Amino acid sequence: MNAIVFDLDGTLVDSADAILRGFAFALENNGVTARCPLEQSLIGPPLMQTLARISGVEDPALLVQMAADFKAWYDGEGCLTTPAYAGVDAMLKALVLAGVPLFIATNKRLHPTERIIKALGWDRHFRAVYALDARTPAYPAKGEMVSALLVEHGLATDAVIYIGDTAGDEQASRQAGVQFWGVDWGYGDLAALDVPVLSTAAEILGRVAAWR
Repeated sequence: MNAIVFDLDGTLVDSADAILRGFAFALENNGVTARCPLEQSLIGPPLMQTLARISGVEDPALLVQMAADFKAWYDGEGCLTTPAYAGVDAMLKALVLAGVPLFIATNKRLHPTERIIKALGWDRHFRAVYALDARTPAYPAKGEMVSALLVEHGLATDAVIYIGDTAGDEQASRQAGVQFWGVDWGYGDLAALDVPVLSTAAEILGRVAAWR
């Protein structure tokens, strides 16, 4: 059975504004000045990695405190301000009606991921949601997470498409041995990669119909 695994941030939802405001709050609350502009290209890697990059902080305790401050702000009302990209809601509904099994594999933490999905009314669309912290110990990287998803749901690598917006998503797809389709409305730059890059949610539907 052909299945689709989606990235979340930059692919299904535009989480940039809420995430960047969360970064700003975490830095300000700890008296730290950003070492680079807080812009959407930062979005994608795991939280601690990004906080270290934007703050220049090497003290593990301070990084942990900044992460806790980010989570307290973002996991409250911050994540609930996240909108879906144009056409994505209709695309997901059409895929579900067509009987395509849908999954999410994201670097985002599981708690805000599930809150966003529920707020958008998508919680019944996905067979499973995978996040780096969804197990203990956490998945070391997204490629291992996608590989685990395939094994746990009995999916063959040639029957799965991973759809994302960054080079990291493409790398995870290669590591897991599945096809990758990119979207150009997200936070990454896929121009240098030899992959299909789609410009609308409707294009995804058309390509899925041809693929199946």
